[in-house]
Amino acid sequence: MNAEKKYNIKIGDIKEGKIEIEVEIPWKEVEKHKKAIVGEYSEKIEVSGFRKGRVPENILLNKIGKMRLLNEMVERTIQKIYPEIVLENKMDVIGRPTVSITKLAENNPLCFKAVTSVMPKIELPDYKEKAKKIMAKKEEEPTVTDSEFEETLLGIRKQWALYDHFAPLEVADAEHPTSNGVKKRPLEIDDKILPEFNDEFVKKLGNFENVEDFKSKLKENILNEKRLRNRDKKRAEVIEEILKETKIDVPEILTESELEKMLLHLKTDIENAKIDFKTYLIKSGKTEEKLREEWRPSAEKKAKTQLILNGMALKENLYPNKEELKKEVDHLLEHYKSADPERVKIYVETVLANEKVMQYLENAK
Repeated sequence: MNAEKKYNIKIGDIKEGKIEIEVEIPWKEVEKHKKAIVGEYSEKIEVSGFRKGRVPENILLNKIGKMRLLNEMVERTIQKIYPEIVLENKMDVIGRPTVSITKLAENNPLCFKAVTSVMPKIELPDYKEKAKKIMAKKEEEPTVTDSEFEETLLGIRKQWALYDHFAPLEVADAEHPTSNGVKKRPLEIDDKILPEFNDEFVKKLGNFENVEDFKSKLKENILNEKRLRNRDKKRAEVIEEILKETKIDVPEILTESELEKMLLHLKTDIENAKIDFKTYLIKSGKTEEKLREEWRPSAEKKAKTQLILNGMALKENLYPNKEELKKEVDHLLEHYKSADPERVKIYVETVLANEKVMQYLENAK
């Protein structure tokens, strides 16, 4: 073994989106962690007759246990060296590896295997040409009908009445209209309590001068929503065409990640509706396993779509600059103070890069 190397490795071939790495680490690299671990335990463990931090090492080691100490030394060694292996060998890995110890004996090299998923190779079609054809399709400029306007306005008035008249009350339940004598908000709003549509009312809604000003801005908002829907429809059409001809094997770990997100969103929606998730499953005749099975094709498609977007972003160098990224990250962290900054950064960078890719496709020439 080269004296300067911290380890020897053997990297296997990629099979089904995974790669196996065999690693041998000299004992001296493992032993380096012993002092720090013993020091940490010395500050935590209480032994009669000794102050914390002053317990003799031989007594401390008896308290810790030889195997416990050895396992912690091994764990820290792998946690330190595995990322170095990935970086040094320029491995595009995904997620945490599955690690198995193959040899562990004091004063002997530590040997382990790590199996991890890797980013698959992507063969993209001529996405610019596909986008150009779809984006060139002419569409009629959307309009707002009187009935659409009136329906939207009525919804605004009902929302105002609901919270203006019944804000302190509970929301009505079809099966339980009252609970413990507490009056509940009705599901339907009586027209008699709807606010009159006049200048005074629209000024309460925001920065509107009068009814005409509100009507003009409301119509423009409805038009903008329709334009966005049309834009998103075209974007989806472009992605569908690219998906059809992209060659890629989606790693299972990415599909599972999408399934976890979908399940989390469902649980959040159910909890927000004040319904127990287990009760929801029973009433719907589903199980988590059944939901995962039903959602798997959709989850795989989402994972594949994101890989394609990543591939185009990399090829065209479509990433947010430092200022854009920092601004959005800071904004999110203001609202979600307990969030992990690194996870937020990855999320924001992905969202911004995706948007840049879609804008690039929209303007393909």
